[in-house]
Amino acid sequence: MGNKVEKIGGNKVKIEFSISPETFEDAISRAFAKNKDKFSVPGFRKGKAPRAIVEKHYGDSVLFEEAFDIAFPEEYAKVVEETKIDPVAHPEIDITSFDKAKGIDIKVEVFVKPEVKLGSYTGVEASKKQVKITEKDVNEELNRLLEKNARWEAVEDEAKLNDRVTIDYSGSVDGVKFEGGTAEKQPLELGSKTFIPGFEEQVVGMKIGEERDIKVTFPKEYHAKELAGKEAVFAVKLHDIKRKELDELDDEFAKDVSEFETLAELKKDIKKRLKAEAEKKAKEETEDEVLRKIVDGCEIDVPSPMIELQIDRQIERLEYNLMYQGIKLEDYLKYTGTKMEDLRAQHEDTAKSAVRSHLVIEAIAKKEDIETTEEDLNKFFKEESKKANKTVEEYKKLIGSDGIENITARLAFEKTLKFIFDSINYVEQKKEEKAEKKAPATSTAKKSASKTGAKTTAKK
Repeated sequence: MGNKVEKIGGNKVKIEFSISPETFEDAISRAFAKNKDKFSVPGFRKGKAPRAIVEKHYGDSVLFEEAFDIAFPEEYAKVVEETKIDPVAHPEIDITSFDKAKGIDIKVEVFVKPEVKLGSYTGVEASKKQVKITEKDVNEELNRLLEKNARWEAVEDEAKLNDRVTIDYSGSVDGVKFEGGTAEKQPLELGSKTFIPGFEEQVVGMKIGEERDIKVTFPKEYHAKELAGKEAVFAVKLHDIKRKELDELDDEFAKDVSEFETLAELKKDIKKRLKAEAEKKAKEETEDEVLRKIVDGCEIDVPSPMIELQIDRQIERLEYNLMYQGIKLEDYLKYTGTKMEDLRAQHEDTAKSAVRSHLVIEAIAKKEDIETTEEDLNKFFKEESKKANKTVEEYKKLIGSDGIENITARLAFEKTLKFIFDSINYVEQKKEEKAEKKAPATSTAKKSASKTGAKTTAKK
């Protein structure tokens, strides 16, 4: 049977092809070589019986499943290459006939990458966002510097809101102490809201050495169900109090926290940095807005497997970020009262948007013949190997062929984005737009379309 490809709708194709008797026979031989040590035949040491004897003892079909698992992926890969389809999911396999002497006839159905009908993607109009850094912005940054460099001084006083205190506490419900409710020399910043609601407020006013019973009620949604909604009493003893002391905002402060000699120089540098950050943010917001317009102007029917795969990636990133905070994903789901299917549903819209963006950018790259050149790769490897303190060849060996392929795709993706954004047609803001920006916000701005990190297929 020759290769037959038929579109069956919804970005799905049906392919019919065959595995020849010779190919399957070779796969059986390879399956036997791989598994011969598992067979025990009377009269032979384990693994020493010839294949014919093993098949006679166990039956002709003993190696068929293993042989199919060897032959199918190789033959399917050839069919994919010959038919030039672009699968985006594992195929659904249907063996229509199975005969060792005649070969195997197979029918598969598989989702393929969808066709993208591009709209306009160059010269997209966008308003030039005006960036203005005020004296208030600079002062707020200076105050953050003051807070960051604040000193905590021990005081002999009553505890006040925003003080840092050290306490012992022992909690009980109905006179019975509960697990995790006791600690000694526990640091606490009053007003941080890290303890049960109402606890920190009752520490305010305590003096060093004072002991006090604090009554609180655990929230109804508290993660420890046996305590949720229960009234508790904490016996608290206060050991010390530290209060925040801020420096004077003067030239001496500027010298201490920067390379500048005067406060005026520091303020000038802060204003310059804030402007650069604001301009960068404005540029990114404009680019996201333009990309969203381009994607919205395209026609794409995204196959569900591509969305599911992107959701997998997003949840993997979430799990990775949680891991750095010392939290396991299953604990996060437990504490937030979220089921995995609900978490996946929460990620569906952003996943779909990411896949659509990726497909559009890939289609633009193909239409504009944008590809990663040897020069691009050489420049990348030279820079990255230097950062890693390795030679180019050592760096290539470190990341492997898959890494090189991903980098090639990523560079093509980035070049395509640059091509799009370099063509933006910046226009002056209309008067009504400027007036609207001056007026108080009455609605939450739409979230910028995120740029996908999905793999891009680039020409080589």
